[in-house]
Amino acid sequence: MFKKIQNYLLINYPLLWNIKIVPMASFLIVFNIIFFFLGYVSGEIDFTTTGGNYYKNNQEIILFFGVLISILLFIVWLVFYLKNNGFKSFYPKRNNSLFKEWFIIFSLLILISSFSFSFLFGSDLRVKSYYSEKEATKRCATLAKASLFLGYTYDGPQYVDKMINDTLQSVPLDHVLFNNKKYSLESLINKDIENFSFFEVTSDSLTKIKIKNWLVNQQKDSIKAVMNDFFKIANEHNLRSNVDAEKWFSIVYNYPTFTQTLKVAKEEKGYYNNYGNEYANSETTTIDGAYEYNYDSINQYTKTIGKEKYIFNRNYVPAEVLFSNYEEIASTYTSSSIKEEMILFALYFSFGLAIVIFSFRISSGRNWLIALVSLGVLNILLGILSGIFGSEKFYLSGLLVVSMSLFIYFIFITSRKTTKGISPITLNGLLWLFPTVIPIVYYLLFNFLKYTYGYYERYDDFNYDNYPVLKFLKDNDESMLWLNVVFVIVMMYFFSIKIKKWKGIAEN
Repeated sequence: MFKKIQNYLLINYPLLWNIKIVPMASFLIVFNIIFFFLGYVSGEIDFTTTGGNYYKNNQEIILFFGVLISILLFIVWLVFYLKNNGFKSFYPKRNNSLFKEWFIIFSLLILISSFSFSFLFGSDLRVKSYYSEKEATKRCATLAKASLFLGYTYDGPQYVDKMINDTLQSVPLDHVLFNNKKYSLESLINKDIENFSFFEVTSDSLTKIKIKNWLVNQQKDSIKAVMNDFFKIANEHNLRSNVDAEKWFSIVYNYPTFTQTLKVAKEEKGYYNNYGNEYANSETTTIDGAYEYNYDSINQYTKTIGKEKYIFNRNYVPAEVLFSNYEEIASTYTSSSIKEEMILFALYFSFGLAIVIFSFRISSGRNWLIALVSLGVLNILLGILSGIFGSEKFYLSGLLVVSMSLFIYFIFITSRKTTKGISPITLNGLLWLFPTVIPIVYYLLFNFLKYTYGYYERYDDFNYDNYPVLKFLKDNDESMLWLNVVFVIVMMYFFSIKIKKWKGIAEN
């Protein structure tokens, strides 16, 4: 089938035939679908464990193979693509043909570098498929409220400023204050709640105050409703616990102090020798040098299973596994796995590679290598001078001057239409450097304004809000990079037309 299509393209659309667009695009689409499927499988959530699944635990390996496949496909395609070059053979071309050729190459490179995006998109889509954002937010709110009545960890002490030896110092209190009343540091009033990505710090603080007011105001029905809603979620996922809502409430609700002798843990057991384990409250060393841990013998007991020793909780609900898995859902909704920086990197990498290939197509291998060596030497010289002057701005300014000089020289050669001079070499350098023009100008302008407004003299208390232009530049660096994408495409269209005319100028 591919052979018939290629024969048709050879006769009717030689540009598409030479780029091998049909077989290459077909392979790339198939591989992207495969990686999307792998990502979708990896996004599966096992609500009975916090360990993830095989594909999720091996995401890095899968993404590595995605990069490896991309490199191999690119090399194979490049070998076939470079076999023929109608531009060097003076094959008749329309004005837009060079630009079309470059843009198709750029599009193929985007597809080649998109395997990781397909994988991550599939993974996110699977995670979001479990619950809508509204439903997931509602469930996370329930889990956050219920978390105040769980676990062994408490907030630290509150502090008060006191004059000690004529010095104002922050002194920790042996109690916490809530609604102008004192409570023990080990009271529920001093507990924190589980944080989910759906909620800001301010929202969490308001939720804590709301629940603590339920406690002190004896709003038992509200507390029990949260516990019942928690068990509805747990039962939906067939998770085990050894207490129900009534027993849980009777254990934790100790009005008016809300201190607890009995506690309800977030999971059934934990490793006995797990450093940082919330069950291991203090560390001691035995005679033989082995580590032993104190634990809450009222609420916990130890048991050896096989060769491992565990701490079991006498009262527990399956909170830890729910917190972990619902936070994964929350973080997927609030922060996609595909970051804007990743997209920009793929775009600029594809831009750079497409321009390098394009410049090789319009130039001879000899001129291409001379341009590469010359630009390398120039960068070394600019780097040395920048080190001498102690400023990276000198290096960037030097690159900007070189870019502008090469552009002016190219326009001069194409306008004069006598001989090409050294333009076959300088044109390569121009094509490689011009995508950096806007970012360099942006950076130099930003730093010039910082210097003008006195940032470097008072950077500790410098307020960007007082300088709207400077703040605008500071907050829109990524927007500049997107604008530069448009600039590169427009300039490539301009260069492609000029290069077609430049080709007709006599050699030296």
